[in-house]
Amino acid sequence: MDESSLSLFSDQSKLNVNDINTCNEIEGHISDKRFCTVILTIFAEDNSRISPVLLFKGKGKISENEKKQYATDIKVFFTTKAVNNRQTMDKYINYWMSKIKDNKPKLFITDSSATHLNDEILRLLRKDNVVTAIIPKACTMYIQALNVFVFSVFKHHYYECSEEFIEKYGPRSKIKLSASQSRILCTRLTSSAWKRTLTSIDTKRAFTDLGYIWTDNSLVQPRSLPGYSFDPATVDYPSTNSQLDEDNIIEAEAKKAQQQHLAKLNKQNNKQFKISDMWKK
Repeated sequence: MDESSLSLFSDQSKLNVNDINTCNEIEGHISDKRFCTVILTIFAEDNSRISPVLLFKGKGKISENEKKQYATDIKVFFTTKAVNNRQTMDKYINYWMSKIKDNKPKLFITDSSATHLNDEILRLLRKDNVVTAIIPKACTMYIQALNVFVFSVFKHHYYECSEEFIEKYGPRSKIKLSASQSRILCTRLTSSAWKRTLTSIDTKRAFTDLGYIWTDNSLVQPRSLPGYSFDPATVDYPSTNSQLDEDNIIEAEAKKAQQQHLAKLNKQNNKQFKISDMWKK
């Protein structure tokens, strides 16, 4: 999963979505203000499980009539600045968990943003057999599947959908929307753009190209990292055992992570203190 800013009407298709302190719009277009944040989640297979999540600015005190008009496949949360935060991420994780409960181990890949994961969330994920992989800072543009393969495609389709709306109800200068109408429209544009995105990309191939998954021990050479290669045959853990299928591998890693966490806690609890420690405040 990953997130990006989104404007209601704008050409957002040509931008590097993760450039810090970079305006989200191309010069000369309607608005350079963030209307909301979109969180996208992809799987190698079955991307019908979790559709985009939108974070709108506000306290969530909206009418039932507005909620009924949101695109049914889009999940909406409200935050004070329309950006992700610790509380919203907790809600997202609970939402994510509710959608993927099939008693099978999972691998959850995200970046190292402080708002994404904390010890509490990691414990919750481990409890449900979810292994977490953290993409290091400044590496998302190279090995985060959403950044390499998805966001630019999604924003291109979002722009197309917004242009189609303007052509039908415009010109743009005559379109006057209330805050409620803008949110409703955004959910619908996002829903349409996401459906088009899923028909435009091959997520399983994207995962394979980046080395997230592999079908044999062939050398992995991500196109986004020229000169780098990874040999799956050199991995020294259960994946080298041909008798273990993919689910068992992930389950073994989840148990391993949980055992390491418990060992760390036990080590802290059993630590011997010196007499001088009694006077430390």
